[in-house]
Amino acid sequence: MVCAHVSYRLTVQLWEKDEDFNELLQIMDVTRMADEFAFFSNNNHTPPPMDIMRSRFAILKRRIAAMHERGWKAGINHLCTLGHTYENVRHAASGGQLMTYSSGVPCPGNFCPADPVWRENYIKECYTLAAECHPDFIWIDDDLRLSNHGKVYDFGCFCPSCFSRLSAFIGYHGELANLPDFFECHDVAEKRKRRTALLEWNAHVIADIAGYIERVVHAVDPSIILGQMDGYQPICGLDFAGHAAALAGSGHCPVWWRPGGGFYFDCCPDEMLDKANSIGREAAMLPKSIEVIQAEVESFNYQRLNKSNFMTALEPQIYCAAGATGVAYNVFGELEWDVFDVNRSLIRALNGNRNFLNRIVHGNQRISPQGIFDGVGRMIHLSHRGHDGKWLTLQGNDEPSFLNSELQKIGLPAAYTAEEACLYAVTGQTVESMSDEEILSMLRKGAYLDGFALQALNLRGYGSFTGFTVREIIEEDAIEEFSSHPLNGEAIGKRRNARQSFWYQPAFSLEPCSDAQILSRCVDYCGLELGKCLSGVYLNSLGGRIAVEGYYPWRTLFYRSQSDRVKQLFRWLSQEELPGYLASYHRAALWIRPGNVLVWNMSQDPLQDGRLLLKSESSVLIAGNQEGQEWTLKATGTDHGYHIFTLPAMAPWTALYCESQV
Repeated sequence: MVCAHVSYRLTVQLWEKDEDFNELLQIMDVTRMADEFAFFSNNNHTPPPMDIMRSRFAILKRRIAAMHERGWKAGINHLCTLGHTYENVRHAASGGQLMTYSSGVPCPGNFCPADPVWRENYIKECYTLAAECHPDFIWIDDDLRLSNHGKVYDFGCFCPSCFSRLSAFIGYHGELANLPDFFECHDVAEKRKRRTALLEWNAHVIADIAGYIERVVHAVDPSIILGQMDGYQPICGLDFAGHAAALAGSGHCPVWWRPGGGFYFDCCPDEMLDKANSIGREAAMLPKSIEVIQAEVESFNYQRLNKSNFMTALEPQIYCAAGATGVAYNVFGELEWDVFDVNRSLIRALNGNRNFLNRIVHGNQRISPQGIFDGVGRMIHLSHRGHDGKWLTLQGNDEPSFLNSELQKIGLPAAYTAEEACLYAVTGQTVESMSDEEILSMLRKGAYLDGFALQALNLRGYGSFTGFTVREIIEEDAIEEFSSHPLNGEAIGKRRNARQSFWYQPAFSLEPCSDAQILSRCVDYCGLELGKCLSGVYLNSLGGRIAVEGYYPWRTLFYRSQSDRVKQLFRWLSQEELPGYLASYHRAALWIRPGNVLVWNMSQDPLQDGRLLLKSESSVLIAGNQEGQEWTLKATGTDHGYHIFTLPAMAPWTALYCESQV
């Protein structure tokens, strides 16, 4: 049976002193927390001087030997290769070229990934010493990145050497100060070419430093598995295949992966869905040769009351549903802050989670979920919009999309790749990042478009396939009124007021072509018509089905009439190929694969009388939850190829995993 890969990350203070490490061993002996442990090499986020690292690696060699004597797998999580952020800079290592911002200002505590001096004098010695500890694995933390270094968000290293090589690669011949303007040319094709070149360069930089680390480690011991933590940064080019190949090296060694992300506190549980989608997207992009994908469950800075035992145990269930094959718990704090005893109840809760995680991972078999795809691919950063209007600026507001929207939270299934998509739901930014081949593939299937996506598609010359144009933007007092079209169901004649004065979004008044059908119009507070068409559908000449929603396409969907309406709309768009959905009126997310589905109740209320429609050859599901309860669910009927199942009652914020009975 394929089991979930469960690991704990142990901070320096848990292992550096003999008495603390011995206490930890005793707790491990009693609780059997996991079979694998990763020792942090550092307790702050800038590289320490080498004399400190030599001392720590000498201790780690003994610690790993002690773990092996007890039958546990043990390795090292090397926290600082280049540096994460502006922290403890006055006591950090020195002697290398600092990473340099695009402004020309050095980035304290963070080093150039290509600097030969830093590589030879620091990286090489650190990873050589780590390999000589005889670990089963070495994790490289997520500071192999070119952005998010604390005080400034940027696009890479622009030190004199890096800038010179970058300029040659992208064909730039100016000064650093004028580089942002290079990516703003009026020729659309040339602009796309230049921006793509920068993303490819950044991907090369990341793969190059990963390859250097691989050669250092495997020169000592080729059996050591290298793992990479990644923070999903589109500015780095998202070339996971190239990055993984560099870590595998010429010996094609196994590579592990650990997608990162936030959700440090459980005060806003919806953020867990955002992290799950990030993990799912990254897992879907990874080569299938990577079988170990540990979702990090992080409770930094380790204040126990910031995240409950319940939510900490729930996290890996949702992350594994999205695509992870295991979990790395980073939940234990420093002993100078708190006694370790506060973690005993947490360990019991996480131990009670393992059988359920095994069931999810075994059933998923590293297969990506099927459903609705938001069109995001490797080159998504091509369409980034900085706050100053320029591309070479990280701060900015990305448009909302299907993932983590209310559409996903009413029980419509997510897909993370085009291969698993039965239809698309896209924004304008996504369209701008897509290739012509990707756009045509989308338009041949089915597409749910917001107003920005419609504009972007028409601007790129696909107007004959969308069925609508934007007539005008309505800035205030827009209210949607639904037509008598049968797709509207119970919403016929009803109105939806999203209150532009409170939660502003523009309303797109549409001009339909002769064959398009109107689903809603726009009225004001007195019922006067502001636009004859706010949303509509169209069958194009490619065989695809198009729906354009010009009014709040991603939110204000939690009304029952609206929830039912959009579910029927997505069934129609998919030509009844949607793999399944939650047909009842509940707040829930789900991930569907051939033969199984996980339903997550995203509400403070119990989910009762849930009605799941599933495209399945089997009319029987075996359902189970974390508590070990099991149910046999028999379909109560069919609906155009969908089996109808009634779900058992689900407690708030719990998950139910269902497998088809063969």
